[in-house]
Amino acid sequence: MGYELPALLAGLVAGSLLVYLVLHSRMMGQAMGNAQRMASQMFESQKSQLDTSIRQTYEAKLGEWKATELMKTVQEERADAVDTSRAVLKGKIAEQLAPLLPGFLEKYNPADARFIGSPIDYLIFRGMSKGKDSVDEIEIVLLDVKTGNAGLSPIQRKIEAAVVEKRVSFDILRINESAKSGTESEGTSSEQLRLSVVPVDEAQGSDTNSET
Repeated sequence: MGYELPALLAGLVAGSLLVYLVLHSRMMGQAMGNAQRMASQMFESQKSQLDTSIRQTYEAKLGEWKATELMKTVQEERADAVDTSRAVLKGKIAEQLAPLLPGFLEKYNPADARFIGSPIDYLIFRGMSKGKDSVDEIEIVLLDVKTGNAGLSPIQRKIEAAVVEKRVSFDILRINESAKSGTESEGTSSEQLRLSVVPVDEAQGSDTNSET
């Protein structure tokens, strides 16, 4: 019996120590797990708040940038529209006042010019103002007025090519009246117009006969 009591006490101490170590290990594991969960929850919360803050900040900056760029674009478009309007207005004024400009007066007589506007600005009959008794020949000039670096439009280039290649003609459209019988009913036209294009040679011969 002398040795049984110390052995029993030693077993109790060893068992208690083992139980303590097991419980301590479990408690530490639970504490570590709780700490990790709390850390993860805090991280996710901080991350969400940070994401929200960053998104709001950049959305505000994006809104400011859009407003600034929109205002800048509107101002540029307005400036371009004003410049375009000024250029168009200057061009229209130049077209109308061209016969009074020195460059025009050096080459042409304003009395010979006829403004047609489109597709060419002026049709000039150079020498026409000298009168029918003048022995000088009349020269026909197609003149278009340009401002700045403006060039000819595609249709104007075609007209220029037609003149250069001498694809130019002179026609007469003569209107003849042919009276119908007076016995026709009022429902049918008693008078109609017949239009015909008379060749140049025939027209000139007719004009010559009428003069004689």
